[in-house]
Amino acid sequence: MAAVWHPKPGDCLLINSGPVGKHLFVIVLDTKAGGQHQIVSVPVCTARDYARIDDSCLIAPGEHPFVKADSFIQYRDTRIDPIGHLQKCVREGTFTPHTSASQELVAKIKAGLAGSKFVKRHIKDLLGC
Repeated sequence: MAAVWHPKPGDCLLINSGPVGKHLFVIVLDTKAGGQHQIVSVPVCTARDYARIDDSCLIAPGEHPFVKADSFIQYRDTRIDPIGHLQKCVREGTFTPHTSASQELVAKIKAGLAGSKFVKRHIKDLLGC
């Protein structure tokens, strides 16, 4: 039997989202809320001319091995998932673990979470913003 995956801040997942396949999601926080262990993650999106870009956290190519073009954190699509749900999706192959983000990148993303106007209030409350 395979070991259970235990997500922690900095871990990354490829998750199906949007019309063009998988996006990289970076886990930025694990917390207990409502008596449940939950994970907060944010998507990395490629900066395109037509995209509504949140410039609170811009990611340059190479800041993470998955990022090959100018990108940004799309804070309006921040996810909060129960840890059990993520573990089940990884176990079933729906979500795919990817190379972890550096501590510097995680700190940069958290700073953007605090400053972005697109982050919902209950998420900022979890972060203590």
